[in-house]
Amino acid sequence: MEDNQQDDRIDLYRRFLDEIANSPQTVYFDENELIDIYDAASDANDDFARMEVLLCGARLFPDSVELAERKAYLYYDIGNHEAAKNVIDKLPDSSVIKRLLDTRINVSDHDQAIQRLDEIVCTGADFSDEEIIQLVDTAGDFGLYNWLKDNKSKIMALTDYPQTYLYEMVNLAEMSGDYKYAIGLLEELTMLEPFNSEFWEMLAGMDIMYFSDANAALNAVDYALAINPDSRKALLLKAQCMYELGMSFDEVESSLERLIESDPDDSIAVNYLAFVKISRNNDVAAAMDILDKYITKHKDDKNTVDYMLTISEGRGMEPVMDDFYLSTDMKIEDDWQKWAKAQYDEGHYMASATILKTFLRNSGNISDVDRLILVFYRAGWFIDVVKTYEHFNETKSEDKRLSNMSFWLYAMARLRIGKKEGLLEMLESAFATITKSNYVPDTVEEHLQTIGVAFKLATMINIIKGLDDGNINDIDPFSAK
Repeated sequence: MEDNQQDDRIDLYRRFLDEIANSPQTVYFDENELIDIYDAASDANDDFARMEVLLCGARLFPDSVELAERKAYLYYDIGNHEAAKNVIDKLPDSSVIKRLLDTRINVSDHDQAIQRLDEIVCTGADFSDEEIIQLVDTAGDFGLYNWLKDNKSKIMALTDYPQTYLYEMVNLAEMSGDYKYAIGLLEELTMLEPFNSEFWEMLAGMDIMYFSDANAALNAVDYALAINPDSRKALLLKAQCMYELGMSFDEVESSLERLIESDPDDSIAVNYLAFVKISRNNDVAAAMDILDKYITKHKDDKNTVDYMLTISEGRGMEPVMDDFYLSTDMKIEDDWQKWAKAQYDEGHYMASATILKTFLRNSGNISDVDRLILVFYRAGWFIDVVKTYEHFNETKSEDKRLSNMSFWLYAMARLRIGKKEGLLEMLESAFATITKSNYVPDTVEEHLQTIGVAFKLATMINIIKGLDDGNINDIDPFSAK
């Protein structure tokens, strides 16, 4: 779809929302307009608008086949396959949408799906954009990406606007990791429709993201800006290309600052400017100042909060993290554990610890205390290790005591903060318990871990007694030594 047609469709969609809000009973759009509004609502993932369009269509155009087809797909998308089947059963047999949706509902066999799609392609003609989109989606659902590639010429011949097929295939190729093929499709799109700025922007984005070809990307983005000089996406891509090509930092920052000045809510421009500040001279303070101004109005922006954690290592992030917890629906521990693990796996231990401590502080509890203690220790938060171990070990029942590894980290943390009173006696008691216990670990891994902890306890005892001339770092696998 050309840029001006897309803009018209979006304008229709917005006007429809305004009229529905003000006088839903008297709204009138013709059938083609309702179809365009529905498709724009689908692009925006606006289920409310989609439903309102169908209700309006049922009142104004009860016999519309195209609106009925979209109604069937809406039912299918929300998982109500029986309702979708009831709708398509009333559609004419010539309906491509009916045949595609029937394939998705009733066919599970891979080869049978290919047979059905071959029949649809070989017997079809004059496909609409929606029919092309659903054809690609149906084949994609069955994992028939290669079938779509093999039948490219046939499918493109079915429509007078083959750009729709190419556009959908670009997205599918990207999801499939077939970036070289996607680039070829985008180049074909720009040749078929050279004055569509979106296609040039997509080409530039893929050039720089997957091929690190900033020169090619800059060439594509310059075409996009020649068509649409005010395109924020193209301007942002140009700043990225300039940075990658080693152009003046001042020029890159100035272009990003102009974007942010015109739209302070542009999270991508804000985050990229912060990134440039870090890259230029590791100016964490300047980057955090930029991000702080943005996050005060967007407290639930996880991506920005995560980037702030990364560059600050969690320092001074307590207010931001508490605001994020309170402003988001993210209240399940598993979500916070996964977030913390992602930072931990990148070596950002203090950021990981900050995430878990935020959840504990705001929720009042955490189930995986052993993991919490490990992360605190890796972050160098030894006082937190001691406090956490002592608090949770006292409150847990006998059969849910913290692990031997947590005990060892607790003992190490006490040594590191100089809290040695009673530590030797505690270590000797723990060593005796471990070595004399009749408990047989369930797994080889657990057995080896128990042996390892016992060895470390013995070494720690000897270091404290002065019987070993080693030091604490020698028995700490997390120490840089």
